[in-house]
Amino acid sequence: MIRIIDYTKNPLSHIGGISGVCYGQTNAKRFRKIAERCLEEGHGRVSEFADITIEIDGYSAKMIRELYTHIIGTSRVQSSTRYIDYSKQFGYITPKTISKDEEALKIWEDTMSTINNSMKNLKELGIPVEDLTNILPLAYTTKMVLKINLRALIHMFHVRACTCAYWEYRDFMKELKSILSSLDEEWEFLSKNYFVPKCIANGFCDEKTRNCGIRPIKSSN
Repeated sequence: MIRIIDYTKNPLSHIGGISGVCYGQTNAKRFRKIAERCLEEGHGRVSEFADITIEIDGYSAKMIRELYTHIIGTSRVQSSTRYIDYSKQFGYITPKTISKDEEALKIWEDTMSTINNSMKNLKELGIPVEDLTNILPLAYTTKMVLKINLRALIHMFHVRACTCAYWEYRDFMKELKSILSSLDEEWEFLSKNYFVPKCIANGFCDEKTRNCGIRPIKSSN
């Protein structure tokens, strides 16, 4: 689940107004066009002036760990395994490859139950929460707050909306795109035109070892 905490309203008009300083442009009717031209021509710096702050809940620690690789233009806080007592009960995600296989699902759920019981036993032995939570699986669900600017957001969509990205991350990006496109008309424009895989944005794929075929591989000539 993704919840919008804060966001830049009418982001194109906002960054266009800031870009207008470069040209001495004060006509607000021109701001959006200025922003669109900046984005089209790859002047990404101005898009750092628009951002979103979201709460992410119900996704696995594994997905969140990959999200942490996007370090430029972001700030975040996450539910702490030092202070939150997950021995009481922890949620977790189950990959579809496991949920559709009865035998695999039983192994998966038994493993999660064993981990949960082990944490409870360790707590009864006096082991502090910050230590016993070390046995939490990567599949456990966690919560975080992420602030990310538009420039970093576009890059994240280019990489993580790719069909070669991890499936849970793709699900996250799909949910995020749906939410952002409903904020206002300018966010909808960005969602349709910029929140896309890099092969769609560039017209070619530069993933030489993993290519889904949506766009041709970039020629080395």
